[in-house]
Amino acid sequence: WLFVATAMLLAGAGVVVIITIPETLDRAGEHHTESLLGPVMRDKRLLLFMSVGLVMFLARGQLISTLSVHLSSTVGLTKAQIGLIYALNGGMVAALQVLTTKFTNRVNPLSALAFAGGLYGLGYFLVGLAWNMADMVTAMTIITVAEMVETPTAATYVTELAPPGLVGSYLGAFHFVF
Repeated sequence: WLFVATAMLLAGAGVVVIITIPETLDRAGEHHTESLLGPVMRDKRLLLFMSVGLVMFLARGQLISTLSVHLSSTVGLTKAQIGLIYALNGGMVAALQVLTTKFTNRVNPLSALAFAGGLYGLGYFLVGLAWNMADMVTAMTIITVAEMVETPTAATYVTELAPPGLVGSYLGAFHFVF
């Protein structure tokens, strides 16, 4: 029932957005003779970034897909402890994302993404070595910092690659991969 309730809440939120928030983009006079996907698929920088970024996304996906199984079966954590590990992740993001983004906005985005990739590698390496809750708190802290650096920086970089008028198409392609 949890997923049904979530689906209904999200559908309701979508309806509220459609009804109450006006469109801000003035499309008067726009005439597109080709698909907006064409320029996106011809941008070699974006395609390279998405190809390389896919590797980072697959690593990050382990946080959702296999980590809880590993923590339960290999590390021996209880369901409550696993919940606390994920709560640490969410709490850190909620408390520190704005500060992290202020820092990452001051540095080269590719350098920030390389740093995040290194942190992901270190964090998941420590997951492989973890044998108790304290080890996992350390690993999850590092993984969460990587997530807070990588997620907004990658989206910002994609918007910087996009020519005027194609930001939405670029972000759409990017989020299709991520």
